[in-house]
Amino acid sequence: MPASLDEVFAEILEIRRLLKKKDAPFLNLREAAKYLGLAPATIYQFTSQKRLPHYKMGGRRLYFKKSDLDDFILNEDRRVNSKAEIETKATNEALLNKRRRK
Repeated sequence: MPASLDEVFAEILEIRRLLKKKDAPFLNLREAAKYLGLAPATIYQFTSQKRLPHYKMGGRRLYFKKSDLDDFILNEDRRVNSKAEIETKATNEALLNKRRRK
């Protein structure tokens, strides 16, 4: 059954809004939570702990730069090394310790 003209128009408007938002440098709280795959409450917690860079408008509304969110995700402290990286680091540490003992 074909959708009504109003439903089609609403869907087109939503698609246009999403396409415009795709290139926007800032996200609101809900969008940032979805982008990071976290609950909005977790985002609030991270902002209050100063763990996540953010901007406030009007004293209440939170906004986030996509580049800050990307940096947050890619933070070295959260990176889990591969098995090969761990083994290489262990080997290098063992060699350094061996040289120090001489």
